Amino acid sequence: MKVKDVCKWISLKPAVVSPETPIEKVIEKVVEDPTTRSVYVVANGKLMGVIPISHLMRITAFKFSGILPEHDELKKHIKSISANTAADVMLPPLQVHLEDALEDALKLVIDNNVQELPIVDNAGNIIGDLNSLEILMGFWEMKKDGV
Repeated sequence: MKVKDVCKWISLKPAVVSPETPIEKVIEKVVEDPTTRSVYVVANGKLMGVIPISHLMRITAFKFSGILPEHDELKKHIKSISANTAADVMLPPLQVHLEDALEDALKLVIDNNVQELPIVDNAGNIIGDLNSLEILMGFWEMKKDGV
């Protein structure tokens, strides 16, 4: 099974922001669509980075409640909790293509502890996204079909 076989089951429109977008606007993007698990940072039509919802949760905890990560984790997350723009918090871009095997997407999700991956074309333009639940559903469909 390929990414193209499952990518529109849940996620219909990727959440996209520019590098200069304030963190508050990034969070608004997530809140607009409860199926969103990542926000994609794009400049000049190209994917620059990914912001997982887990990063936004840390920022929200700090900015609105003063909650800091545990001492051992604080050093690792200090940059993200004090972020002001999308560029401050984004991770390097992870991505898949429509023709990629679903197994490859699953490995990326697991290895990078993310819930969603951007789908890009050969020019690097975002054309969709792949939700972890779509991956899970794809594997269960294959199991049902005896694949």
